[in-house]
Amino acid sequence: MSNPMLNEARWGELSQIEGRSARSTTMTVNGAVEKTIILLVLLCAALGCMWWAFWGLKAQPNMQMVMPLTIGGGIAGSAVGIAKILFFIFLVLFVVSLIFGRRKL
Repeated sequence: MSNPMLNEARWGELSQIEGRSARSTTMTVNGAVEKTIILLVLLCAALGCMWWAFWGLKAQPNMQMVMPLTIGGGIAGSAVGIAKILFFIFLVLFVVSLIFGRRKL
């Protein structure tokens, strides 16, 4: 059985309401290259801002800005490590529940 709200005719109606073609969602190579260049420019701009904030015109980094960000990075890294462990545990529990199912008492 298929969902009548998610058939091809419904998607065509929605695209006409938005004023665009339903078939124009294919990404071209030129579009991918343009998006990649835009993201690289944004990355370089962010890198330049951080470099200027830490080093500026001095030979020594600005330690008043470096230390809080280092501590924040350590906390974020620890949170990511904990999240990986919890994700693995929940994934194992999910697979076990799929295998054994819900038992009625």
